[in-house]
Amino acid sequence: MIIKSFKEKFLAKSEFRFFLRLKLSGMFIGSVTLRNIDWEGKTAEIGYWLDVDYLNKGYMYEATNFLLDYAQIKLGLLTVNAITYVDNESSIKLLKKLGFEFEQNIKDYPKEISIYSKHL
Repeated sequence: MIIKSFKEKFLAKSEFRFFLRLKLSGMFIGSVTLRNIDWEGKTAEIGYWLDVDYLNKGYMYEATNFLLDYAQIKLGLLTVNAITYVDNESSIKLLKKLGFEFEQNIKDYPKEISIYSKHL
């Protein structure tokens, strides 16, 4: 049922989710997603998660780099936004490495979040 939902969103061009698998074992270790796509404004939000056993090994950098290229080249998007918790150092480090720029913190959320953006 979940995979069917992802496929329907992909075909409707409302969300693009890609799963990360290890080449040798085929084990799923994470995903990257473009969502909240505004086709008129040519913007989207990026989301990602990775199994903790695979952090700081370059997997997420490779996957998000792919997704940003996909957003620009295949989808024609101009800006991608990201939301992360202010204390998520790994995520903030990744976003900065990818060229995202800090926009603002929002404290009204249940936990304080930071918003970053990247112009493609």
